Amino acid sequence: MRPDKSCIKSLLAQESTKILLLSAMNPIAEVAQSEDGAEGYKILFVTFANVLRLLEVAEVDHDGFTKRIDDEGKLIFLGSNNSISYFALDISELGTNIYEHGLLKKVLKSRIELLRLNEIDASLVAQSRSLLDWNKRYRFCPTCGSTTSSVDAGYKRHCSNGDCLSNKGVYNSSYPRTDPVVISVVVSANRQRMLLGRKKLFPRAMYSCLAGFVEPGETIEEAVRREVKEESGVRVGQVRYVSSQPWPFPSVLMIGCISFAESEEIQVCTEELEDARWFNIIDIEKSLNFNVDFPILPPSQTIAHQLIKTWIQTSKL
Repeated sequence: MRPDKSCIKSLLAQESTKILLLSAMNPIAEVAQSEDGAEGYKILFVTFANVLRLLEVAEVDHDGFTKRIDDEGKLIFLGSNNSISYFALDISELGTNIYEHGLLKKVLKSRIELLRLNEIDASLVAQSRSLLDWNKRYRFCPTCGSTTSSVDAGYKRHCSNGDCLSNKGVYNSSYPRTDPVVISVVVSANRQRMLLGRKKLFPRAMYSCLAGFVEPGETIEEAVRREVKEESGVRVGQVRYVSSQPWPFPSVLMIGCISFAESEEIQVCTEELEDARWFNIIDIEKSLNFNVDFPILPPSQTIAHQLIKTWIQTSKL
């Protein structure tokens, strides 16, 4: 459906279509309560008619804005499900006066706020942020430096230079990037302890799994071994893949693993971590159940939390 401009235009005009709005890559949301009474957020979806109203309030020329969002990739077609189509729109240039008219609600700026979205909303935000950010960053051709324009509803960028190598053969334009990152729970040889680390930017007393980008030519297993050794000085051998999680800051795919240590002496790389230490699995389980104040673990929506929880459950088998 993406290459069919008439189809996209038709979907956009339907009253059932839902448009997710982002300002400076941050989604617009409403405060919502979950079933257990806890405060959270839900994405504020609007129709294209709502968007036209926003343009009027912001005193933005409709035709000019439409052309810019097409060329610059500020309108992304996310997909259709159960006869409902989803789009994402970057409204950063509309300014702040649109908020004064009560048309928009809260802008979710922190990762903690984003983690309070439900699973479906979070996946839509992840897709939207990554694609909008990629279109914003890659406005020039990586091959010849000429300007590029967005095509296929935001999923390709096409070089304006007809003689560019990217327009010939198998090069075929630019595509969105996804950066693989390994993240691993490191388990001691006796299976009774777990290695966790903390970065300076973490909240007080929070420890998490060790992680890092996969380098060119590396396997997932090699990347885990290298990152753990670089950050903590600990050597690991066997590595098991568990699960993955998109992390749209801006375009990371977290590849979750459990790895098993072959050494236990810690030598922290202070450029990477503030601290790293071995924790008894019993204490980690207490922390998961909020029965102790130290260590504090990442929120349950993160893959780090789920990896820790997975090993706790596995160790009991």
